[in-house]
Amino acid sequence: MSNTTTDIEIEALFENLLDRWNDHDASGYAALFADDGSLVGFDGSPVETAAAIAKHLRSIFADHQPATYVAKVREVRALGSDTNAFARGGRDDPARCGRHQA
Repeated sequence: MSNTTTDIEIEALFENLLDRWNDHDASGYAALFADDGSLVGFDGSPVETAAAIAKHLRSIFADHQPATYVAKVREVRALGSDTNAFARGGRDDPARCGRHQA
């Protein structure tokens, strides 16, 4: 596990993303992105802008019962002065492993 303030903030952001997903909170999830942020959907489709992310997730949550996720951040790496990546391990069965299990 990482120990720097930036690493802790990145881990907290990822946990917050999972919480918003698990709560089916499309607006809260999208609010964690910059206005010009983007994500890649499970089917590989690009979703551009926070507003589009919220709309995309609302349709998913309205039409599906998506899995609940838990994860542990194993490593955070700086890719540049303002870009980071992280490695994670995760499960979609919180009953077996607990939310954000360390």
